Amino acid sequence: MAKAQKSISELEQLLESQKKRLATLQKRKDQLASQLTKVDGEIASLVGQAKAPTEAPRPRRRGGKSLREFILETLGQSAKPLSARELTEAVLAAGYRTTSKNPTALVRQIVYRDERIEKKEAGKFVLGQKSSAPRANPKKKASKAK
Repeated sequence: MAKAQKSISELEQLLESQKKRLATLQKRKDQLASQLTKVDGEIASLVGQAKAPTEAPRPRRRGGKSLREFILETLGQSAKPLSARELTEAVLAAGYRTTSKNPTALVRQIVYRDERIEKKEAGKFVLGQKSSAPRANPKKKASKAK
């Protein structure tokens, strides 16, 4: 009859060999992950991506006010017209968080596009007297009758 049970010393040797194999595989996995990160970086630099594709996107903060809301609130409370730079400083001071390297450019986009904001003088903006009702749809062109 074959020996079905192994001795304790044989089991300890088997356990030690498995631990060594595990450590070797883990080290190899770490090396391969490092190589993959380098390759992802090279790929990203070739296609012009800011981040390597293996990075997970950061979750957006829910429930906070948008930059547009901060701008409208700031202009509504201001007694004088504000420039885009002054608006940027004010909304950042009010608690708006951004990772943009140029938040003033974002503010400029909003103030020039939002019809509730009026340009008073060169580069200065105020909250206009227009209603906050949504814009009516433009009339559709009449189709030609055949």
